Amino acid sequence: MKLNKWEMLKNFINKQPIGNTITRKDILYLIYKKPRLVKSSYGSTIDNYRRCLELLGILNSLDRGLYKIEYHIKNDLSSTELKKLAYGRYRRWFNDVKEEN
Repeated sequence: MKLNKWEMLKNFINKQPIGNTITRKDILYLIYKKPRLVKSSYGSTIDNYRRCLELLGILNSLDRGLYKIEYHIKNDLSSTELKKLAYGRYRRWFNDVKEEN
């Protein structure tokens, strides 16, 4: 079964140790098999997912293109729910998308 982009990203993050750093290039290579995209300035679907994960406190931006994994993601979280929560009212301070160990 081929995974969609969201499932690939979620699995990648969940396999990393908490506190590990990842780069945008790591993510793009995982999904697109290229270290960069030739896209519009708005960004890719993956960039949108990454931004949602930042808003929810899963990823912490350390520098341009460098992110620290603060939490794992609940396995049953869909991309639709991710966007709804990230751009809803609660964001970082109250959400249930983090996998608490």
